[in-house]
Amino acid sequence: MKEYKLTILAPTNTAFATVSARKDMKNPKHAIQIIGYHFLVDKHSFAQLIKYKTGTQFSTLNYRQKIQKVQAKRGQVRLGPKSGAKYVGKIVRKDLYISTLDAVHGVDTVIRPPYLK
Repeated sequence: MKEYKLTILAPTNTAFATVSARKDMKNPKHAIQIIGYHFLVDKHSFAQLIKYKTGTQFSTLNYRQKIQKVQAKRGQVRLGPKSGAKYVGKIVRKDLYISTLDAVHGVDTVIRPPYLK
């Protein structure tokens, strides 16, 4: 059995409490695409993410879209859509869980693919 490495960007409860997040999660098609957008292919610890240059792109489980590192203040990591960076998430809880295969980080926003209206 092949093992896959993933990074999970887990929105905080506050992020899910926003009106737009609640609305999107009620739409099953949007919810599936948004959830897939929060899973990055390959494991990335916070220490690794901070070293990547702004504009570095990451594949998601929503294969039609990539997510990229967005300009942030020193010591911060922000990730968002490759285009239409309206919904950018800042990592606010780093390395919540780290294993040989997975990394989980808490983000302050439900990161939304730009093509969702």
